Amino acid sequence: MAFEREYAWSLDYDYNVFGADEHVVVTLWRLGRSKRKWRAIDRWRYSTFLTSSGAHRRAERRIRKLRQTYDAVAI
Repeated sequence: MAFEREYAWSLDYDYNVFGADEHVVVTLWRLGRSKRKWRAIDRWRYSTFLTSSGAHRRAERRIRKLRQTYDAVAI
């Protein structure tokens, strides 16, 4: 029986103490074979400096691509 990789994505918000540098962060995770532990394999950061709606649209586009390419689910 072949081992099938499992993928997941997460959506987070990252900001500094002063709130001036906010980011929407999309992370792609893969479940490891031996230890069965989730590991981040790629991360995309979208700045909300000018407009948060633009960052959210870009993040939603990235999530759609991850769902199609990796059949990833939300965690």
